[in-house]
Amino acid sequence: VVGTMVRYAAAGGGSFDMDVLLKATVSSRVQLAVGLLMIVAAATRLPLFPLHGWARDAYSEAPIGVTVIVAGSASRLGAYLLLRTLVAAEPAAAHLLAPLLAALAAVTVGYGALLALLALDLRQAAAYLALIPGGVTVLALAALQPLSIAGAVLSLFAGGLAAALIVGVCGTLSDRAQSSSLRVLSGLAPRMPILTWLMIIAGLAILGVPLLATFTANLLTFFGSF
Repeated sequence: VVGTMVRYAAAGGGSFDMDVLLKATVSSRVQLAVGLLMIVAAATRLPLFPLHGWARDAYSEAPIGVTVIVAGSASRLGAYLLLRTLVAAEPAAAHLLAPLLAALAAVTVGYGALLALLALDLRQAAAYLALIPGGVTVLALAALQPLSIAGAVLSLFAGGLAAALIVGVCGTLSDRAQSSSLRVLSGLAPRMPILTWLMIIAGLAILGVPLLATFTANLLTFFGSF
């Protein structure tokens, strides 16, 4: 809200129409200030480290339906916010803040992967894995290249589906087994073959292996970024 009002005031206070507001010419200082505010808002929504605490708790404790909706669609709004208000509308600020975005993305992916490996709770491990697609999307936006931005747009959908699937499957498995401890849940694959295969597909989607939509998104992202 603060970023929107700053942009509104700098644009002359004539309209809140997004096309008018984002196309108005403002100084690079205003662009930088608005860009920083939008990054904080987006990092909270996606989420990115270190503003990820609410998502970790929500994914590991909320009802399954809530976690699927939040991971699959609600959290993607953070990346859309960056795409629409920073990358597309603030060229000067986008170039200045690109290294910050790339650093947040890299730390989020590394942090999520490491904590998922160390987790002993299945739903917490899924919550950390669900952070990774958001980090990849932000890395694509930080590159500011047409190829990587195309990857970011595809990652909005593919990454959201992967995150929703991993938290949904792990939540369902924990609910049916009445436990989320990995020590207790080991060896259940023969008894729950459908959930097992869904979890395998979700894990492969997080990794971005070929034949899955996340592979194309990641391919565009990394080619564009490098």
